[in-house]
Amino acid sequence: MSQISYPVYKLPGPPSEEEGVRFYETYSNKTHKYSRTLIDDLKILQPTLGRRRLKLAIRGEKLFNFKIACFSLGEVVKLSKGATMWLDSKGVLFELPRTSKFKLEAKKIKATYQKTGYVILDVEGEATRFRSLYGPPSLEHQALIMYSGNIRLFYGYCLPGAKFLYRKV
Repeated sequence: MSQISYPVYKLPGPPSEEEGVRFYETYSNKTHKYSRTLIDDLKILQPTLGRRRLKLAIRGEKLFNFKIACFSLGEVVKLSKGATMWLDSKGVLFELPRTSKFKLEAKKIKATYQKTGYVILDVEGEATRFRSLYGPPSLEHQALIMYSGNIRLFYGYCLPGAKFLYRKV
């Protein structure tokens, strides 16, 4: 998990791969033809998925549209359901182990600091501050902090009353 390059993109399922080209193939009943949407071409000598996809777009290839991008492990855990496939920004496919169990603890938010494009959360009882793309829906909401070994990650918001929760992927 420490080698993941963010952002990561949620895939609808395992893609097909031929000669280093990852793609999805769909069949149209209307035209009775197969069509391919490309995800990545690993033969293009560029360091990131974005640069390789830019080269594909310049060539006029039809690209698969990513619907969900995640910028933290907490988001990936939240959106993973069983064998969810993910693609990181270097082009590495991965999925979370199905036996991963994470402890979540609800903690009071002491303060929020609005920055351009994100919010910094100061959480009671934590030495570190957490970053979120959006602020809490209301002042009474608490922050859910996910524990994975010695790592603490912001998971989301919850209403008061929750103490300890567990999330199993």
